[in-house]
Amino acid sequence: MARVLLVADTGHDLPGVSQVLTDAGHQIVHLTPAPAQVREAVAAAPDVILLQEPALGPGGQFIRHLKADEALRYAPLVVVTDHSSPEDRHAAFEIGADDYLSWPAAPDEFLGHLRVMFRMRSLYRQLRDRDSETDLLREQAERRHSFENIIGTSYAMHKVFDLISKVTGTTTTVLIHGESGTGKELVARAIHYNSPRRHLNFVIQNCSVFNDNLLESELFGHVRGSFTGAVADKKGLFEVADNGTLFLDEVADMSPALQVKVLRVLQEGTFIPVGGTKLRRVDVRVISATNRPLDEQVAKGEFREDLYYRLNVFRIDLPPLRERPEDIPPLAGHFLEQCCAENGLPNKPFTPQVLDALVAYPWPGNVRELENEVERLVVMARDEARIGADHLSPRIRQAATPQTSVRGRRLEGKLSDALQDLERTMLAEGLHRNGWNKSRTARQLGISRANLVAKVKKYRLKPQPGGAPDGEAPTSTSPPR
Repeated sequence: MARVLLVADTGHDLPGVSQVLTDAGHQIVHLTPAPAQVREAVAAAPDVILLQEPALGPGGQFIRHLKADEALRYAPLVVVTDHSSPEDRHAAFEIGADDYLSWPAAPDEFLGHLRVMFRMRSLYRQLRDRDSETDLLREQAERRHSFENIIGTSYAMHKVFDLISKVTGTTTTVLIHGESGTGKELVARAIHYNSPRRHLNFVIQNCSVFNDNLLESELFGHVRGSFTGAVADKKGLFEVADNGTLFLDEVADMSPALQVKVLRVLQEGTFIPVGGTKLRRVDVRVISATNRPLDEQVAKGEFREDLYYRLNVFRIDLPPLRERPEDIPPLAGHFLEQCCAENGLPNKPFTPQVLDALVAYPWPGNVRELENEVERLVVMARDEARIGADHLSPRIRQAATPQTSVRGRRLEGKLSDALQDLERTMLAEGLHRNGWNKSRTARQLGISRANLVAKVKKYRLKPQPGGAPDGEAPTSTSPPR
């Protein structure tokens, strides 16, 4: 049966209570309401605490000590007294009593109240376990989406990390710009799960997957009967994300009419559901993302200027993978380990030729394309100890030409000539990869911009004829022969 902690002052033990409990088969632990007895109470691990207290004097203070202990916080408390009064009842519930009984009472009635308390104890335990599980899942989510887990050692990614660390402790509206596959949602999650709102909802909506009417209903909800098929009221995502974060992906795809309504929420924190008449108020942090330059959309009249400035309070630009090739090997290694683990396969290494090919490829699909390629490599090399170049997709093998790979250079002749040949090739490839942006290329190669300019002049490197003469950003080059 159950274990009952019976707390009573010496001389105040109510006659018959212990006998009723014993006859019902319950185990009783007797204690007096003294602070020194708290340790014994915790050790008893009771299913219910029974306080026999005519005046709730020292017993009330003792119960506060018990309830302060994590082990007894969820044990139901019943006050049994032969001195019942409205004042004492109020005092009992003030100290956290779950029930208040007058004594003497019929045994069946008394035991019936205790059975309810035992069920409460079971529910309390379930709630405690669920809270613990929720806390564990929350901690795992926070670790999983920590920006420290975003892989990248390049200068460009260090700048991204710095921006994320600056904005996480705030509630500032953030705009993330980057090509498809660069990890905009990953950055948005990292911002949320490291923010003061991390214990509340993180809600995602891709603005390109619905037409205008459906997207409006998704964002703002609707009332019953507002349109065909609206058979019940429905909360919108702004309301679901109240006090949390709403991530609006591909925000440039919203229609001008919907942009006005989103602007109102950002300005005033209010909206009206579709078909509704009552104003609703929310407190939502908005993180938006786009793969299109919104300033150009504004200039073309395709995006509202006032909404653009509301979204573009704090901007984070994610570099494409081709601009940070030094991040490709660690990213590929991470995806390899993850994919092998998910498929129950032993981890296996890439050959040097595979890594060369991965670094040489421009990755138009960015990190997402790299992840998919690594998954394909794991499948192709399922029964082999290493992942070799023959497992690569044809498009990636073809991109690994001698002009873009360090390996495969000549192995004969003078060393000085070979080193100059290698230096010229790396400079030409770096400039080509970065669209002839000399500052970015110099950072990636670990040299000063002035040194790079001197070497470009030394090797007479120039963009191909017909390249886009956009300041420092023509299209491509190959080293002269």
